[in-house]
Amino acid sequence: MRPAESRYPSQQKSVAVVGGIMALQPQYRRVLEENNLCPKIYNQDSTGIRRKVEGADVVILFAGTVSHGMAIKARRTAASCGIPLLTVTRSSISALRKSISSLSGSAEPGRPEGAACVKSIKNSVCQCGAHT
Repeated sequence: MRPAESRYPSQQKSVAVVGGIMALQPQYRRVLEENNLCPKIYNQDSTGIRRKVEGADVVILFAGTVSHGMAIKARRTAASCGIPLLTVTRSSISALRKSISSLSGSAEPGRPEGAACVKSIKNSVCQCGAHT
């Protein structure tokens, strides 16, 4: 049994945070844990990012502080696995809190409970179809 499995109950939703500011990693983890989420934070380019993102229930991508290659891999993996992806331009704690609040219970009409919008960095247009 891996330590992460014993630390976080299996019913918790796992959230992969891709990118972000290294110094804020402990605060990202604390905010996610306070919201009963299992944090998985990847803010350095990793060769196994595809495999790591595949294991998450939701992906939050901090677009302003991630390499293009890592962002592309995370987006492609989330899309191919059907994992909700939320792109956030700022890497602040308040931006993370807003992202979490959009994931929890505040579903908009036409969007399943707990599903987030998938946004494109190029045009910042929601692709979920709920608000077009």
